[in-house]
Amino acid sequence: MTIEHQIAQAFPKLGMSELSGIRSVIAGGVRDFRRLAFSPGFGFDPFTEDEIVDYFTSKNRFNLSLKKERGKGILYGVPHSRIRRGFLNGLPGELRLAIVCPKLQFFKLDTAIASFLEISPFSLQIETIDDIGMGHSVFRIGANGTDIVVKQEDNSNQQFYGLLQSHLGWPTFRSQHVIGTRSWEITDYLGSNNLNQALVSGEIDDWDGLVIQLARHAVLGDVMGREDRHFENYMLQSGAILPVDTSALFGIGNEEWVERYIAGGLYEVCVLARFVESPERFARYTDLFITEYRQYFDHLASEVDIIKSTISGFFQSPGNHLNYVESRLNDPLYPRNQFHLYRSALKTMMERRIWKAVLAERVAADSSILTRSEWLKMYYLADQERVSNFFLFEMHEKSLADDFSRFGLVTPDRQAEICDAKALVDRYFIVE
Repeated sequence: MTIEHQIAQAFPKLGMSELSGIRSVIAGGVRDFRRLAFSPGFGFDPFTEDEIVDYFTSKNRFNLSLKKERGKGILYGVPHSRIRRGFLNGLPGELRLAIVCPKLQFFKLDTAIASFLEISPFSLQIETIDDIGMGHSVFRIGANGTDIVVKQEDNSNQQFYGLLQSHLGWPTFRSQHVIGTRSWEITDYLGSNNLNQALVSGEIDDWDGLVIQLARHAVLGDVMGREDRHFENYMLQSGAILPVDTSALFGIGNEEWVERYIAGGLYEVCVLARFVESPERFARYTDLFITEYRQYFDHLASEVDIIKSTISGFFQSPGNHLNYVESRLNDPLYPRNQFHLYRSALKTMMERRIWKAVLAERVAADSSILTRSEWLKMYYLADQERVSNFFLFEMHEKSLADDFSRFGLVTPDRQAEICDAKALVDRYFIVE
């Protein structure tokens, strides 16, 4: 059965031109994604046309996810996400509604959306839908003149984290956890401007304010064991940075992951990399970050009763969460210990930034290198349009080291550049 026939059976009111348009979007997306995919067994497979058709026509299939094997340190890039979103977003608005609204109804999310908007389910009018997710489907839904976000979410930690920020006097937004046949999160839509995009473009008006905010988010994230704090999970709105996707909290061994994320250029303190060309600015903003981190840690310690009461009032079994937070806020050496991790990881980040630049330069001169090394291809794509640099390198160290040697990517002059960048951290990121 052809794609047109499968779509026509699911959506009998569509005309031939609409069916042909869907066929073109599916075929084009599959073809474009195949160019960015990897060989069988690598752990990151391309989509097939049948899979996209099944997603479009199955009411009970909410997510279209990248086919990436978990646990192997396989990374995806912005280009992968753009093509994945394009399967839906490349269709006319009416077709998007025809595909997604039955999914919302199947999971009774239309009722949950109406509740979030504080209107009757009979008054709900869904006007627009598009996919804004990265690795999997996250829907921005325009309903009754308001934009909201709906995504599948296993736990209620994001709702809790927003409540905690509110109790601490931070700007926040509405978030509601919904439990049905699956678990969901419905939130206000915060716009499309995330911090990664702003850092890549350099469109930052107030660096002092940004560094102060990031230092405070780093403290709260460390104390609460918040994982996955990369720059794409911070949205910019009216001068404030707002964290999203905060479901991973109270992470055991979180400090180890903090070090890994910093080494990959992804966590709050990595904003200091914006100033490496000026030792004076690097010194100034490093001192500002460290000072603000220490001061805000002391502030959180003085607000421990508010934090504990928020935890106790939200979770049914708060004991482990309370112990987790108290073990950090009651330790006066915690900031110093974190800074030792930060300092070591920042030096690694400085080295990887140069590797990223070297790889980009080589690809610009000879793109065939990407056909001869899947690991270099993966990192080239993963770091495109991002401030990241070789995240989780340690999981693939031997393969990458062999490829860097094989292609002569690290030359003596770049080794000297790496030493200078590490020395900058040694000189100015002072842990007392």
